[in-house]
Amino acid sequence: MGVISIRVNDDEKKILDSASKAYGCKVSSMIKKIVFEKLENDYDLKVFEEYEKDKANSTLKTYTHEDAWKMLDL
Repeated sequence: MGVISIRVNDDEKKILDSASKAYGCKVSSMIKKIVFEKLENDYDLKVFEEYEKDKANSTLKTYTHEDAWKMLDL
């Protein structure tokens, strides 16, 4: 298991301690949860933006429900 440390000043530590109590977990667990949620949201936004770009450029390829099942051999 890897360990990552970050340095914060006293005011930031107080904020993190307070916030972690609201989350009902330790600071490290809260930070991990928030970081991974942010990464997931950023990825989702990127996928959505690519979809919108393809849609605007008329390069979006869509499939019917039936075609998708056939492609998956289901």
